[in-house]
Amino acid sequence: MTRLFRHFREMYGYFAVSAALFAVGVWYGLQDPPAFRELIASQIDGLQNAARQISELENEWLGMLLFIFLNNAIKSALIVFLGLMLGIFPVVFLVINGMVIGFMLLIMDDQGLNVADVVLYGLLPHGILELPAIIIACAYGLKLGVLAFRRLTGRDAGELRSTLGITLPLVAFLTVVLFVAALVEATLTPWLMQNHFAIRS
Repeated sequence: MTRLFRHFREMYGYFAVSAALFAVGVWYGLQDPPAFRELIASQIDGLQNAARQISELENEWLGMLLFIFLNNAIKSALIVFLGLMLGIFPVVFLVINGMVIGFMLLIMDDQGLNVADVVLYGLLPHGILELPAIIIACAYGLKLGVLAFRRLTGRDAGELRSTLGITLPLVAFLTVVLFVAALVEATLTPWLMQNHFAIRS
């Protein structure tokens, strides 16, 4: 883990690029893009269907916790290693997920909800952990994609192997962070949303 945290210092550029790609996705989703409306809607429908199925479980809270955690943890681990395919998947993942969030905020605004309140009470409590974890995972996916390209072009100086060597502690670190984020999302976030909007109404 110490080596991983030291390596983070070399990743600031990739962190910035990943955050920028996600921000672009959010901005584009807020524009209600006709070309991607069906794709975004299908992503939202998938989440809503999963939520409905979980609501039918005997222990809804545990089901929601496990779904959120496993969904994020598995995707984050996959996106790190899929980055080896020249970094394509992390880019697509960041932009699409950003668009989904942007589009959902647009829908909520159309429904008359205060978007600032939704962000503050519905996204920020768990997002302050979840989003950085996803951005870190995608940043490493991008890094591995760049190194894989250098390897193909004969310009790798052993950095690909070195970076792959820290993917295990990276995935372990992301798993812990995403589990805590899932706990917050399954407990604190719904409580904040219910109480805040109940008071406002």
